[in-house]
Amino acid sequence: MPTFLDLPFEMRIEIFAQLNTSNDAKSFRVVDRINYQIFTPNLYKKHGFLSANELQILATFGRSKLTRDMTVNLFYSMLQRTMIEKEEIPSGSSKVPRETTVRRTLRNANGTENEKHRALELLKRVSTDSTEAWKPFWYGVESFKPCEQLLRELLENPKSCCNTDSYRTLSAFYELVFAYTEQDVDFRVSTLFAWARFVVRSTFNHWYGPERRKFQKSSRRIPTSVRQSDKPFLSIHGGALIPSEDCSDALDSLRDMISFMKAVKSLYTLCSQQRKRKLQI
Repeated sequence: MPTFLDLPFEMRIEIFAQLNTSNDAKSFRVVDRINYQIFTPNLYKKHGFLSANELQILATFGRSKLTRDMTVNLFYSMLQRTMIEKEEIPSGSSKVPRETTVRRTLRNANGTENEKHRALELLKRVSTDSTEAWKPFWYGVESFKPCEQLLRELLENPKSCCNTDSYRTLSAFYELVFAYTEQDVDFRVSTLFAWARFVVRSTFNHWYGPERRKFQKSSRRIPTSVRQSDKPFLSIHGGALIPSEDCSDALDSLRDMISFMKAVKSLYTLCSQQRKRKLQI
């Protein structure tokens, strides 16, 4: 009796074409080796499915409230600035037309199939249109130096054990967000990277920086005089980096920020590849 393994390529492709969502297409592709080989990126595009890489980018941007907030902040700000430069926003206004729709599209990037497509198109458009756009003037200013110094002190402290998961997380975060390196030069000199790093730095500074507000997550109104914490968000105990009491989610948040920056890089690479293909046509 014939089995699935005996199905001809044409029938497999016809089944693929009848699938409803990109996630279904992704799952069907990895059923066996034959499917994985015949379902090429061109076939995905022909039938209107998002690629596995595109799905991963959207999934990362929507993995937590923190990443969703940073995604909306980053791409809305870039869109706003680009539209101002192109004079697509009425004079005297800084509000993006259909602002609520734009924010909802970014926030619902992992919703229905249609919402995924709309979100990805918006992300690509903003990333591409902003390649030569104005960079945030806050980028690299002295206001982030205390954060950088705090991280360096924790990483360079002889009591820190570099083999712990917390140390590796902090080190990876520092390398992506504060360190200056010659790796990935094209990405690191891009406007997208400048904006993304500013958003992540600002988020880190607000929640975990040297002047973070100790009771900022509380719904109660706390006098300003007692809000500032005098303890770093991480401290060293037995070689491990342990979050302070008011920053219990710090390491998870750092991992989210790392994933966010990696997704931004993947989006940049995706847009760059598409631009190159268009130039070759």
